[in-house]
Amino acid sequence: MKSNKRWLKWICLGLACGMALSGCSGNGDDSTDSQGGSGNLPVIRFATNYMAGTEQFHSDFSEMVEAYAASVKDKYTVEFESESGDNLRDKIKTDLAADNLPDCFHYWTAGSVKDMVDNNLLLDIDEYFAVSKNLSRDNYPESSLGVYTFDGKTYGFPIEGSSNYMLYNKEIFDEKGLTPPTNMDELLEVSKALSADGIVPLAVGSSAGNPAHFWYAAVFYQYYTQEESNTICGEQDKWLGEDNIVKTGNLIEQMRDAGTFPADTLGSGDFAPAVSMYNEEKAAMIYAFPWVIQQFTDEIVEKSEFMDVPVMPDAKYSTSDFVVGGTNFGFVVNAKSFHDESKQAALVDFVDYLLGDEVNQLVAESGRWAVKIQEYDESKLNPLYVRAQEYLDGREERVHLWSNMPAAASQEVFSYAMDELWAGSATVDQINQDIQDSINSDLS
Repeated sequence: MKSNKRWLKWICLGLACGMALSGCSGNGDDSTDSQGGSGNLPVIRFATNYMAGTEQFHSDFSEMVEAYAASVKDKYTVEFESESGDNLRDKIKTDLAADNLPDCFHYWTAGSVKDMVDNNLLLDIDEYFAVSKNLSRDNYPESSLGVYTFDGKTYGFPIEGSSNYMLYNKEIFDEKGLTPPTNMDELLEVSKALSADGIVPLAVGSSAGNPAHFWYAAVFYQYYTQEESNTICGEQDKWLGEDNIVKTGNLIEQMRDAGTFPADTLGSGDFAPAVSMYNEEKAAMIYAFPWVIQQFTDEIVEKSEFMDVPVMPDAKYSTSDFVVGGTNFGFVVNAKSFHDESKQAALVDFVDYLLGDEVNQLVAESGRWAVKIQEYDESKLNPLYVRAQEYLDGREERVHLWSNMPAAASQEVFSYAMDELWAGSATVDQINQDIQDSINSDLS
């Protein structure tokens, strides 16, 4: 019963949003009010996390889209609603509860949008392609569209793919007379040696599940195929009782107890603190992602080499053969806004620009895995991005477990379960019960 109480606490916000959604048929006035601009021009509300942050990408993107908005100011007005990182998710939840969804916005994939799709809030992109003169379904790999597809219809434009990679500081390992660990025993030995010298072995903490849930998936997928993961996450009563899911949790506990992770798992969680720890050479290894590539210093990149995730005991699948990743971020359009004839032309013009070649080139230059099919200027790509692509080339892609959760509530429970696992504040059995309860609830 204790675990159920924790689970209920975690999803209360999700349930509140769900209650708001159940009464939200897209009839609110705020998100589709075409008035308010200069001379009653159409107003396009655009929400994004690409404009708030410390990366060069954030300032470059802001400059680019603000310049475009200025160039069309005589035709329509763009209102920018900028949030950093995962704060965008909280902003959209608040907007949903107020029946005030933006006209278009960047957002995550799969279960993240399911509630909005179920409530007819998002546009089927085939409707968009029928109007746009610049974009078509052929601009996207069909496999990338699957993460936004429900019951045969697609409700989002994929922008970013993600293939996670692992780096180690060669200088630190050489100075300590260590070699990069290739299996669990070696990882525990290296962890004890490095932590004894005050060096964090692996810069993976957990704040709202980041970046811990990615590392958890890297262990999980050594025992499960993508198809098995789809079943475990997509059907009721499949997660609980899986021996290798229990093993995955137990292995994480062993790493934690050996000092593999930062001592303050919550305070060191999220992406920027992990990169900062690695840049400052306070950590010897990092499990990293395309969207942090610009954050690594040139000095640390020169000292870094790629490595495979260590192989776990009795693993069925080698980490040299697969990579955790998949299309995990994109762009959606408010269905009611699109069907508002007074603003459709303006909305299509702005979205065409946001999804056009110039912006996607910038996405690729930032180190993010740009999904759109187009010609990219490879001479402008980040060198670490190129190295990562080459290192991971040919590996089977397996979707982040967080993305594979059936809806937003179970995604949230899974994220906070990682916080508890990393901190040791709940047992593996409690955590697995919470995750199972949330999956069952989302699928009921």
